[in-house]
Amino acid sequence: MASVNEMAISLRLLEENVTVFSYQLDDAFYQGIDQQEIKGGKVSATVTIKKVVDAYDVTLQQQGEIQIVCQRCLENMALPIDIVDHLVVKYGTDTTEETDELVVLRDNETFQIGWFLFEFAALTIPICPVHPEGECDPEMMAKLNEYAPNAEKESIDPRWEQLKSLINN
Repeated sequence: MASVNEMAISLRLLEENVTVFSYQLDDAFYQGIDQQEIKGGKVSATVTIKKVVDAYDVTLQQQGEIQIVCQRCLENMALPIDIVDHLVVKYGTDTTEETDELVVLRDNETFQIGWFLFEFAALTIPICPVHPEGECDPEMMAKLNEYAPNAEKESIDPRWEQLKSLINN
């Protein structure tokens, strides 16, 4: 599998109105990116590029699973993904009009599709990903329970009780 930097497409060289690229994203792909979110995965990606008058309509489909870290037990966990994303890419010099859906490339610049595939997969990760109840590492869960605060209410110092009585007066 190619690295994210090798997945560049020169859009101006595409001859057909619709061009389809297929990629298999594996552990090496995700580990080749300087990031901490995705540890690995097995994802089938299909990129469909349609030429329109002065731009390119790009549809990115990804299906498979990525490996991320459980925030509770710190072990890897599988996160299934099935996503379809859409971009419009055009050539120009005014990058101020660039948005989440519109990418502006300079004249001889190539379209780095690998980076967008990674970004869209990373956007599917929940804010606090955790294993389903009961699937976390039992050793880590025992440690967490050992250091968890007790639910029992401790007795209150009598001096605080006297101060609370002043509030009620």
